[in-house]
This record gives sequence, C-alpha cells and structure tokens, in this order.
Amino acid sequence: MIKQCQRQTGSTHVVIIGILVVVIIGVLGLLAWKNFLAPQNVKTPAVVSRTEDSNCEGSIVEKNGTFCSEEIGIRLKVPAIFDGKLKKTDNYEIFKGTVDYKTRTPAGNSDVVYSAVITGSDKFSFSIAKEPLRSGYVYVEHMLQSTYYDAETSLLSLTTSPKSSYNSATDSYTTSGEYAVADEVPSFVVNGVKFYYGSSGDAGVRIETYFAVINGSIIKIKLTHNGYMGPEENDPSTIDADQVFNELDKAVKTIELVS
Repeated sequence: MIKQCQRQTGSTHVVIIGILVVVIIGVLGLLAWKNFLAPQNVKTPAVVSRTEDSNCEGSIVEKNGTFCSEEIGIRLKVPAIFDGKLKKTDNYEIFKGTVDYKTRTPAGNSDVVYSAVITGSDKFSFSIAKEPLRSGYVYVEHMLQSTYYDAETSLLSLTTSPKSSYNSATDSYTTSGEYAVADEVPSFVVNGVKFYYGSSGDAGVRIETYFAVINGSIIKIKLTHNGYMGPEENDPSTIDADQVFNELDKAVKTIELVS
C-alpha cells in the first residue's frame, strides 16, 4: 500500500514537471515571436526634406522683393527701396593687371548687369553683375585700397603701394616700399560659397561690395550711397541708409544658388 502511494506521488510529480516544462516552452516561444517574428510597430523619426526651385521663372524675376537670375546664378532678397526697380543695363568695362593697379589694362566687358538708381535727396545705386573669371587687378573697394584676386588660391587681397615722403630741407620726395599683395579681404561662407565683403567710406560716400565666384564667373553685388554732408538740421534725407545696408547684408547671408 505504501509502495503504491509512492508510485502515485512520483507520477504526480512527473506530470507537474511536464506541465511546467510545456508552460516555460510556451512562454519562451511567445517572447521569441514578439521580439523577432511579429511585425514591429516602432516610431521612426520623420525625415523632413526641404526642396527649392533650381531655376527661375525666366531670365529675371522680381516677385515679392526677390531678384532671381539664371544668368548670374543667384536668388536674392532685394532691399525694400529697390523692389521692382532692378533692370538689365549696359555692361561696363573691366580690367586686369598686376598688383600695381596703374598697370591695369582692359579685359573686355562684364557679362550681365542689373542695376537700380535712386536720385533726389537720398542717392543710392545698387547693382548685381557678372564678370569673367580672371587673376589680377579686380575692382572691389575696401578701406580705400586696391584689390587683387588670385584665381588659383581663390583669395581676394588688398595691395600695398609705395609711400612717398616729402623732405622740406631738400625740397625732394623719397619713395619707400613697393606694390605687393597684403591682407585678405574679410569674408564669410554661404551654402559653400565664399563671399568677400569690401567696405569703403569717404567724403559722405559709402560703398559696400560682395564678391564671389559662382559657376566659374565673378559675381559682384554692390551698394553705394551718397550721403548728405551739410549741417544735420538741414539734412533732407528721408531714407535710413544704415537700414538699407543692413537689409542687403542679411539678404546676401541667406542667398540661394540657382542653375
């Protein structure tokens, strides 16, 4: 009787162990199915793509104060006072030469020029031009000095000139120094393109030029203001020149390239 009870107890243990094994296998199988076989419902970060038109609607577009030219290769926000005023104008003569600006010689004409002029009490001129790429003398006014561009190194630099000193005792002049490449003109990069910023001011005239090489050509964006030089109480100006220059600076630093 005792042996029979032991056998029944042993059988019961075997059954229980078997059930536990089946349950464990089932749980492991369910976990494996969830982790490896079931479709994953994982949230992935959204990919945000920003597309821009790669060209302009025609040769030039001024829409909502925006200039766009496939010939020049840029889309640019125009300072408000020039909105709708930029027109294609005659090409101007360009020059080439050495660091000695006096040796400059004609090098043809600019390729494409757009400009606008405001006259009256507030005199402004604004131009966007394309010139053939070349090394040598390039007219970009900065600190009242001449500039020299090296197409191989892509550097736009100031140039130094010989200095002449007068000796009153001998009533003669002595010259020292020579023409040479000096400091690089200040620059910044927009969309991978290096823009040089030339600034010059003298006798009430303020000139700022942005110089870059785009699609194998020199691009110049230039703004000039002829300011009032008389007594402040008689100043007839009605346009804030600083604001206009700031608008252009902001526009160039957000410029877009087009093909």
